[in-house]
Amino acid sequence: MSDSINGPTGVASVAAYVNANKLKSVGAFWATGIVGSMAYQWSRNIPFQLKLIHSRIWAQGMTIGAICLSGLATQYDVYQKTNNAAPKKLVDSL
Repeated sequence: MSDSINGPTGVASVAAYVNANKLKSVGAFWATGIVGSMAYQWSRNIPFQLKLIHSRIWAQGMTIGAICLSGLATQYDVYQKTNNAAPKKLVDSL
């Protein structure tokens, strides 16, 4: 899905950026989630202590999610490199 004149488009360009900038991408996902969860907690009518506790719990969940995304991105990169390095023969025994 790449155009020889304009370069990669759509999903391919996003995948290329994430592949080149894994830590930035995961960090952006994490920071966006944390800010969103804190904004949601502060919009609710609950005591301040509960807002802090809920924001901390969401932050922990987002951290686990960011770590999982980082691992998936790394494994996908390894998968892509191994598939592109040595093309497999479809039929070996004929």
